[in-house]
Amino acid sequence: MHESSRSEPPQPRLGLPFLLLGGLFVGALMAVAVLILGPGRGSGAGGGMFPTPIPDRVSEGKPAPDFTGRTTNGEMISLSDYRGSSVAVNFWATWCAPCRVEMPALQAAYDAGKVTVLAVNAGEPEDAIQAYMDELGLTFPAVLDPSGDILDLYGVRVFPTTVWVDRQGIVRAEHLGPLTADLIDQYSQEMAGP
Repeated sequence: MHESSRSEPPQPRLGLPFLLLGGLFVGALMAVAVLILGPGRGSGAGGGMFPTPIPDRVSEGKPAPDFTGRTTNGEMISLSDYRGSSVAVNFWATWCAPCRVEMPALQAAYDAGKVTVLAVNAGEPEDAIQAYMDELGLTFPAVLDPSGDILDLYGVRVFPTTVWVDRQGIVRAEHLGPLTADLIDQYSQEMAGP
């Protein structure tokens, strides 16, 4: 007697898509483990896989780095020229939409004598800067920084950035992003002191 031949159901085979998904899952788990555990901990300088963090060049309570630059009016000015005044060192660009939003509030505070504004431009042509200033009716000094040296000195990576410097030349705050009239009033009051 012959055994009846029954066909066995086909056994599932591990195909290429399944192997790829499994590999991606294992890779993702390893990446999470590296992020949580942190590579190279305790391995000394240069032992880690993460890049060296960018140093913060401006610290609250420390002297503001001094700089000298030419304004759109052709005048040479330095931050140290304003010792004895509260100064908002504002880093901006004409292409920066949030910069445009905050400019009228900075101008109003400047006009009211609440704060001196030094607007350091991010390396744009002088004629573009002056046209922007004229269009918005801005009268505070616009400092040219064609080579980006002042931006580098302050470690600016976000536009706008405003560094608040007190009468003694000490950094009191660093504000990233656009300012409102209320924020300017708050910073100005803090700079005025008790």
